[in-house]
Amino acid sequence: MKFPVPRLFALRSLAVCTALAASAFSVTAFAQSSQPTEHATRASIRKANHRLEHDVRVALTHAKIDAADIRVVARSGKVTLVGTVPDDSMVQAAGTTAGGVAGVTSLQNQLTMREKGH
Repeated sequence: MKFPVPRLFALRSLAVCTALAASAFSVTAFAQSSQPTEHATRASIRKANHRLEHDVRVALTHAKIDAADIRVVARSGKVTLVGTVPDDSMVQAAGTTAGGVAGVTSLQNQLTMREKGH
């Protein structure tokens, strides 16, 4: 009895190709099903808050506002200014300047005028 070698070789090749295709398909399907996380980590939120605080301080400095006694606090776009400024007109100017910084969604201006001699 003569064994059909070419036919056996063809069946094995077909089986190997099918297994490889199924394996590649399952890996591809798995890779597509895993979605990137869209939730911000605490570290990235903290970094964004610090960056916004820095940007507000830079804007105050560029506007010639004495920001030495101004504390800038940012939380998810909400900025609070706390402290004192040497002149009453700088209270409003600091609020306007800080509110114009990209990323600021709301502003709470708690600045007061510094008392004479302090």
